[in-house]
Amino acid sequence: MARVYQYDVFISYHRAGATVPAWVRTHFYPRLAALLDEQLDHEATVFFDGNTRAGGKWPDELRDALGRAKILLPVCSPKYFLSEWCLAEWHSMAHREELTGMGSHGLISGDLL
Repeated sequence: MARVYQYDVFISYHRAGATVPAWVRTHFYPRLAALLDEQLDHEATVFFDGNTRAGGKWPDELRDALGRAKILLPVCSPKYFLSEWCLAEWHSMAHREELTGMGSHGLISGDLL
């Protein structure tokens, strides 16, 4: 069966400040990618905005990547739920779950990633 998603995971986090973005970039993202690679039957694809092209259209790239990601993985911090952008990412994925019916029945058997 062909995969329809470009990304297995979309990392959503509050980008302002120094602590959380640095931790996501230097620790969380590399470790998550490595762990997924070990567990999946294909090479894991994780969207992390630190890998976007310099000079690109950042909001458009994020929106496109979120639409092509199978899972939203929020890095919850105190300011995450105060960020308009983070909440937009969260609600976008929640809305997609409602449209597909995937969020209402718990985990669906089969392909998790």
